[in-house]
This record gives sequence, structure tokens and C-alpha cells, in this order.
Amino acid sequence: PRRRRRTLMRLIHEIARKLTRRPITMFHAMSLADTYMSSAQPVIYRTNLLLYACTFVWISSKYNEEGIDVKKFNAFLPMPMYNRDMRKLEALVLHEIMEWNIAKEN
Repeated sequence: PRRRRRTLMRLIHEIARKLTRRPITMFHAMSLADTYMSSAQPVIYRTNLLLYACTFVWISSKYNEEGIDVKKFNAFLPMPMYNRDMRKLEALVLHEIMEWNIAKEN
């Protein structure tokens, strides 16, 4: 778990830096990651760390800066993981952390 957290934080830092996000956005993304990982329910598998890192930066960008187009994360995600996965994960993270319910897209 510690190595996984360290890797996730490194990925968040790298993604935020390459997308020229403000430091507050990066730290907020790290805080979201810590909060999410501390809950008992979700398990972040090593194979999904990059997807989670992108999603935490994306959520934090919406909150702390002008939103960022989800397509900008394509440079970081392998082909099997598309932006729809980030949208689904966003809903899961927000529900788990803040108990928000986001309506399904049609």
C-alpha cells in the first residue's frame, strides 16, 4: 500500500506538471487520492494507478482552476483506457468521498 501510494503521488505530480496545473490543484489531487485510498471500500489496483492519477488531477482542475478538457489526458492513458473510463471513475470517486450521485449519461 505505501509503494502504491508513493507511485500514485508521483504520477499525480508528473501529470499536473506536464499539464501546467497550479500547485494547489496538484495538492488537492493528492488529498483526494489520500482520502479515497483511506476509505475501506475501494481498492486501487496497480494496473489502474495511471487512470486514478489522471482522474484525481481532472477533478481537482475543475475545482481549483478552469476545467481542463478530458481529451488532454489521452497522452497519459494507454489505448484500452479511454476518457469514458475517467468519467465513470470520477462519479465513483465523488460518490465514495463526498457521497455525491452523478446522473448517468445517455
